[in-house]
Amino acid sequence: MADEDLNPLQHEVLASLRIPDGWQPIEPHVIADVEQLLVDALESVKGRFTRENPLRINKHGLSTVHGCEKHHVEQKKEAFSWNVNTVRGTIVHKA
Repeated sequence: MADEDLNPLQHEVLASLRIPDGWQPIEPHVIADVEQLLVDALESVKGRFTRENPLRINKHGLSTVHGCEKHHVEQKKEAFSWNVNTVRGTIVHKA
């Protein structure tokens, strides 16, 4: 498809996806520095997660912990069980 066959919105999308003039990739040392900062910052939780017990983050967990941390922690102590609210939420989410 030639550029002249595109509508204005398609031109805008293509322009936003292209690498802009003068763009320079991040220098490798910056990537290495950021990686080291993350490794250092996460050192205290290094032994808590393994391949068998990985850290899992999902929308529900983020939503509940940001809503009320105390409720989130208490809810994590209980085994999951279906109730009217979880069924309703599952059905509404899938719809």
